[in-house]
Amino acid sequence: MTRKSRRPRRPRRPWRVLAWIAGVLAVLMLAPYLVPVATYDPYASPVPHPDGHYVEIAGKTFYYRVFARPEGTPVKGRILLVHGFGGSTNSWNATAPSLAAEGWLVVAVDLPGFGYSEKKRIDGTYSHETNARDLWLLLDLVSPRDAASGSRWNLVGHSMGGDVVAWMAAQRPESTGRVVLVDGAVLGAGSDTVSPGSAVALLRLPPIARAATVLLDRLLRNPASIRGTLASAYGRTPTDAELASYAAPLAVPGTAASLVTIASARSLDEDDSARLKATGLPVALIWGSADTWVVPVDQGRYLSDLLGVTLQLVEGAGHCPMETHPAEFLKLLRNALEPEASK
Repeated sequence: MTRKSRRPRRPRRPWRVLAWIAGVLAVLMLAPYLVPVATYDPYASPVPHPDGHYVEIAGKTFYYRVFARPEGTPVKGRILLVHGFGGSTNSWNATAPSLAAEGWLVVAVDLPGFGYSEKKRIDGTYSHETNARDLWLLLDLVSPRDAASGSRWNLVGHSMGGDVVAWMAAQRPESTGRVVLVDGAVLGAGSDTVSPGSAVALLRLPPIARAATVLLDRLLRNPASIRGTLASAYGRTPTDAELASYAAPLAVPGTAASLVTIASARSLDEDDSARLKATGLPVALIWGSADTWVVPVDQGRYLSDLLGVTLQLVEGAGHCPMETHPAEFLKLLRNALEPEASK
């Protein structure tokens, strides 16, 4: 009995392979859009702090706080506090009340895309220059420039917020008293102390941005994830109260989408130190001595040489000295705001 020969298999046609690959890619690109992500509504919940307020500036909702001073206390001066990436007005909970108790008019604000401020109207045009302009408009409403408390604001910015206050000083030097950078991110990738993030460009691709948003939305609602990130920034394990102060604003619907858009829009090559130096305004640098995070202490030393000012270190502190070492931080901040009184 003879054995029948098998018919040879036809080779797979290239178009079938390509179609299969295209199908897999299509599923990967479309799948993130099938996962719902909550959207922002600024008035969905009550004002989160007794001293908090909402205001519309340039078509965007801003959330800010004015910390209470003792009744009848004359205004010592005016301070604006601006948080860093992922932060909010809560970043100043350990220090702002003490400043207000001393008589300072203290205002803290959530930048658009962060905390309880605007998240709907965040797009690829997001810039610190625009934020700076809008914050001046907000301050004009909070306390007009001709008020009895004086015409100048002391601008204090942490990390990313340092770049915002640098822009504010450049836009209105006549309205600015002193600029205080707290682990401030004003140097661009052109300096040898900053490493550019080439992966940021991928976030500008809609499917990648959507996937990142879905993932980040889950992470921001996971206390363990937030605790781990804070521990890295703090240089120690955060307390339950510190964790809660970040978890609540990060859980505001729309936060994940805003953070992804902001991260993709921000240019890492922009160095704003020269712009700040050109204002001729007094600048103070306060840094955590153990900061190894986004703007490590080496950046502070580089900036100190560049601006010709002394770098003030909070010994043992990481990236957030105003939160982890409030007493030491306040001492240095008071010296920066009142240099004559500290002599």
